[in-house]
Amino acid sequence: IARAGAGGGGALRAHVRYVQRDGVERGGSPGELYDRARDSADGKAFIDRSAGDRHQFRLVVSPEDAEELDNLKGYTRDLMDRVEGDLGTRLDWVAVDHFNTDNPHTHVVIRGRESTGRDLVIAKDYLTHGLRRRASELVTGELGPRRDNEIAMMQRREVEKERLTDLDRELLAESDDGVVDLERRRGAHARFRRTLVIRRLQKLEALGLAQADWHGRWKRSPEMEPTLRRMGERGDIIRGMARAFGDNSRNFAIFDPADPSQREVIGRVIGSQASDELRERRALTVDAVDGRTWHVDIGEREPNTIPPDGAIVALNPRRTAHRQADRTVAQLASMHGSHYSDALHAQHDPSASSEFRLAHKRRLEALRRDGIVARDRTGEWTIPHDYLAKAAAFEARRVKGAQLHVHSWLPVERLVEREAATWLDREAETQIVDRGFGATVATARLQRRAWLLSKNVDVAETGALAPDVKAELQRSELRAAGAAEAATNGKAFVPAHPGERIDGTFTKTVDLAAGRFALVGRSKEFTLVPWRPALEGQRGRSVSGVVGPGGIDWDSGRKRGLSI
Repeated sequence: IARAGAGGGGALRAHVRYVQRDGVERGGSPGELYDRARDSADGKAFIDRSAGDRHQFRLVVSPEDAEELDNLKGYTRDLMDRVEGDLGTRLDWVAVDHFNTDNPHTHVVIRGRESTGRDLVIAKDYLTHGLRRRASELVTGELGPRRDNEIAMMQRREVEKERLTDLDRELLAESDDGVVDLERRRGAHARFRRTLVIRRLQKLEALGLAQADWHGRWKRSPEMEPTLRRMGERGDIIRGMARAFGDNSRNFAIFDPADPSQREVIGRVIGSQASDELRERRALTVDAVDGRTWHVDIGEREPNTIPPDGAIVALNPRRTAHRQADRTVAQLASMHGSHYSDALHAQHDPSASSEFRLAHKRRLEALRRDGIVARDRTGEWTIPHDYLAKAAAFEARRVKGAQLHVHSWLPVERLVEREAATWLDREAETQIVDRGFGATVATARLQRRAWLLSKNVDVAETGALAPDVKAELQRSELRAAGAAEAATNGKAFVPAHPGERIDGTFTKTVDLAAGRFALVGRSKEFTLVPWRPALEGQRGRSVSGVVGPGGIDWDSGRKRGLSI
């Protein structure tokens, strides 16, 4: 379920635009929206109809035998007809077929309104199981039941895959406290399946996710499921990048925002896409100065806050650590033989309220589901000796995207001869290799230095500018931008000064070498002030704040403006 956010239809518009992106049809052409009756649906009209909806439903339908279906559109329409019958209401939906992955699939967006105008409510069980059952029935009805040899071939292919498979789900369901007992698989009818499972466990052992015990027993790693999911996602990403660029010689890499050893990546944006196609999580493709092409998850983003192609960005891992509650648990466990309980906590700290202790139990329950701690029937928890390290790793896995800083909203080509203080005028932050964007930056720095010298601007051998020169160039660029906007909107440009209160309507953004600026206008005049992503939710609204040394200190509703 995707809920409507403060940006109104912006998120839905971005999602619909994304699923229609170039190269998703069989011939590499953009995807085309369709609905129940038309092969070419009006996406804008659908977005307009959805403007007042509290939420939408976004589905990805991926039949295993999609390549064998004669008509994926017809299949999707039949599926939606059955869904309407199950829900007892007519649905307003659009869909796009994608053929740019190993498994053809369809994106479906359903409005959050019934035909009567009421909010559409779909039970969670139907979303997770009922839809899957309906989809399976349709495939079976069109292609017929699978033959035994087809099933066997598919299962054999699963054995060596480095992703979460049906065999793995079976192992997860059958394991008891992480132990898989193969002696349960007796009988001639289970011989083939048992062989497959053994081969799969051997593959998992090679990946460090399982270990043979004795008498047919295997111990699976608690990290098995999340690790296999990540491996599958990484493989899909690399294959997708190779297809997108048509160049397998590129050095592709995936940025891990949860890995504290991940080094900073600096480069230019060459694409953006959804990292989670059902939610608003976004990812950037970055041509970096280290010679590699990176896929970077940047978490949930409003459409207008995503840097455009050509923007120069810096990306860093999220800094994560264990929580204060984890330190309390570890301290108590060290005093009581690696055990923690509510009673021990209350005994150790009589001032701790029941609500406070309950928060610790909830934390431990979350860690138990991840296989880090264990709980017995009495409610006592067994805490491992490396609990704090594992709790920190758990937090790292929950990280929602890399830290993003935009060095320049303008492409490097527009910085070489710009009368402004630019990113090229800074000393290099990281090692630059002589290929890809690294080679482009090295050439641009030389050209920039030559241009500055031709304008009698003092510049160091490193390319850096003196602070007073940099400040004057920044003021000059802002004055020029204000004059250009004034010529367009007919209002007077008034520069903002420290300590001054800014009141007006945030109407647009202006990208300069110094950064992105928000245009705040009044009836006869306007000013340009540093923009922040949180300000985007106030576009078209009145804002109020005071100019400070680090930007604008926006009010928390004391006047007309809202908290930014």
